[in-house]
Amino acid sequence: MKRAKLIAGLLSCMMCLAMLTIGVWAVASVATLDINGNLKFYPEGLFVQLSGEVYRGNSSTESEMTKLTDPRFTYGPVANFDNTQDELSGNFPLEAWEIGNVAFIPNQRFIKIKVYITNYSDFAITGTPTVTIGGQDISETITGLTVTSNTSEIWSITSNTTATYELVLEVTGNTEFSKSVNVSFEFIEYEAKYYTCNWSTSSRYANIGFQILVDNEVKINIDGTLNANGSFQILEGSVITYISGVDTQTLSIEPRSPTAVFSLSIYDASTYERLAYYIYVGWSDTTTVEGFPLTVTSDINIIVEKSSD
Repeated sequence: MKRAKLIAGLLSCMMCLAMLTIGVWAVASVATLDINGNLKFYPEGLFVQLSGEVYRGNSSTESEMTKLTDPRFTYGPVANFDNTQDELSGNFPLEAWEIGNVAFIPNQRFIKIKVYITNYSDFAITGTPTVTIGGQDISETITGLTVTSNTSEIWSITSNTTATYELVLEVTGNTEFSKSVNVSFEFIEYEAKYYTCNWSTSSRYANIGFQILVDNEVKINIDGTLNANGSFQILEGSVITYISGVDTQTLSIEPRSPTAVFSLSIYDASTYERLAYYIYVGWSDTTTVEGFPLTVTSDINIIVEKSSD
């Protein structure tokens, strides 16, 4: 009987040891997993792709210019995002375009730099170029050069569309020079802003009127009633591209000569600087247009006049 109890005791002890051994083995077999990664979030989600070309010719008209074929005169396409997994991500710096030397030729005094900008963002963006020539801002007078920076197309670039920026350089003198050209862009989300356009007529005659075309689609009629005036709101960056002419040439008083002059002038409302004008000379079929297309960046005043020689 005692022997049986002893055996039972040993078995109990062995079972405890076995359980202890199993417990130790279970702890030793735990696997661990480490996950390492960097998470980034760009709330603005502004995604652009750029490419560019350089042209040279004897006029700024594209048909009279030749695209320069050296590889350094072609840019991109480059983007500020990565889409290798079919999802746009990142907000990376855009690779600089190092053009190098561009030579004018005596009979080819125009150089045009074109930059194509595609907006892949979910919202409209605006592009603002900063251009310096030899360290001078192009708003200053630059000896020997006329510089035209056309920003009308990139003022508001809607989602999934491509706009074109053009920088035209024209040699105006015969003196040798060498200047550096620097262009930088800033792209931000476009926010609509409206300006006030006041119009008035000032004339000795009644029944004068003009029609302006805004953004190549919206027609706005300027009333021709003597000493009439009015106003409307115009979106910042809108382009006044065309003046259709006189709605009517009916005069309340016969002119003293066979030539009547109708004019429409657009002034900056703050500085009163004349930004653009259109003159129609009746009976001689002569038209003068200066300052159009006009990109609206401030409050403006439109003044319609009619007089006779």
